[in-house]
Amino acid sequence: MIEHPGFSLSVVLRYFLLPATVLGLITLWHLRTERSHPGWPVRGDRAVWWLISAFWGVYGTMGVLRYLAYRTTIQDLGFYDQRIWTLSNVWPFPSPSQIVSTFRHFSPIVAPHILAYKVYASAAVLIGLQVVAVGLGAYPVYHLAKRRLGPEAALALAAGYLLYPPVVFNVLFDFHPDHLFIPLLLFAFYFLEVGNPWGLALSGVLMLLVKESLVPTVAVFGIYTALVKRRYLLGAVVALGSAVFFWLVVMPRSPGLFKTGGTAESHGYLGASLPEIVGTVLTSPGAWLPEVVQVPKLKFLFLMLAPLMFLPVLAPKPLLVALPGLFMTLLSRGPHQYQIWAQYAAPLIPPLFVAAVFGGQRLMAIISGNTARWRRMGTVLPLWITGAALYFNVVFSPSPLSTTFWLGEPERLRWSYHFRAVLLADRDRDMREALHRYVPADPDVIVASQNSVNSSHLAHRHLYAPFPYATAAYVVVDVKRPLYVNDRIDAGAFEAELEQLRRDRQVLYQSDGFLIFGPKIPRTRP
Repeated sequence: MIEHPGFSLSVVLRYFLLPATVLGLITLWHLRTERSHPGWPVRGDRAVWWLISAFWGVYGTMGVLRYLAYRTTIQDLGFYDQRIWTLSNVWPFPSPSQIVSTFRHFSPIVAPHILAYKVYASAAVLIGLQVVAVGLGAYPVYHLAKRRLGPEAALALAAGYLLYPPVVFNVLFDFHPDHLFIPLLLFAFYFLEVGNPWGLALSGVLMLLVKESLVPTVAVFGIYTALVKRRYLLGAVVALGSAVFFWLVVMPRSPGLFKTGGTAESHGYLGASLPEIVGTVLTSPGAWLPEVVQVPKLKFLFLMLAPLMFLPVLAPKPLLVALPGLFMTLLSRGPHQYQIWAQYAAPLIPPLFVAAVFGGQRLMAIISGNTARWRRMGTVLPLWITGAALYFNVVFSPSPLSTTFWLGEPERLRWSYHFRAVLLADRDRDMREALHRYVPADPDVIVASQNSVNSSHLAHRHLYAPFPYATAAYVVVDVKRPLYVNDRIDAGAFEAELEQLRRDRQVLYQSDGFLIFGPKIPRTRP
């Protein structure tokens, strides 16, 4: 279970007092200035591309260096690397059914990644494409805000998007197809705003191919288009088309995707299948209402809204589109699903930023109706947006500006995001050399590896499993990394499995806590 902060003094300081102080100081400085705020660069269209390029460069470099320093995990970068490599070897190209059955998710959107692997197969390709796609989301954010708030606030909000902690985590936390939903939904909102039905249709079709759990969000976007934007025909086509696609295309090809097996983790307490879960939500609110108001989930909501200065609350209509993702997140008992560092925040990000644009417009309207001194406050909005974005990026993200990057706090993020995670040490180079020397590249050889030891050399085979995996020919572990057993950190179970390995297998390589075990030692009968 992920710990929650409670209501200690440090929490009050970090979550409330310090950000309020930052915004207060910005406001005081602005009000005491005799002349009007001089403004930001006039050429905002060019500046936003500079911001996007900087985002690509910084996080593309960080992501690849983390991978080369063995700071990524099998679950999920290794799994996607292995599966996309497998599909890239299908000639001439795998069918949608093959993609779905291989991924166990309805994600045909990864077809371009499979094509890229036919040219150069490496997890670094997945990392780079992920950074590029998410960074492009700043473009529709900027142009939406420019229409409503002007170029200065638009540039600030685009920078806020690129600094937003859930966005940063989405590009650095291994690889998940969910990240593609962020720019696609932002472009859909933008095309709706500018009256481009063909662009909206293309965005809608691509969103349907990202992941089965995101299809309801596309349907609700259609409802928003019809009821809020009053584009009735267009909205009906999107909503009904998404529903039909879900039942006729997604479900038959993914019959087990929504079965929970009745487990307590995730949504199992609501039912063992999608119809049962929906029925419980509609008929038994007492079963789930206590779940959504727990402190960790309220903290999650706060951290999604606070970097945007709670502007979405002033214009909540676009948040209708966030409801499916929000319900799936808040109703879950799986602690990883209501964290800003997980991919499950992806469908919430676009509606929040669109609502922030409209909320900023409403705030400006309120301010402009007051005295001349208050009207001057309207020019401070870009500074407020930038100040809030920078503060929450420093305190709650893994960016190069953050306390996580420089101080390694909180501890649970240190191994993945501390600055040492992007520094290639001699030990990392020794590991790479040993893996290539002692673990065959033959794709028919089964390899098991500790979740925190991941590389394409290990993944590019027909079966790649997290440690422990009894039938693996080779097993790779490292006692100086998080002690994973499957996808859970469990030091006791790890030590027991390691002792079993030492008894059953030959040690092919051992250095500074890094071990490669070969096939099992044959036992002779007495």
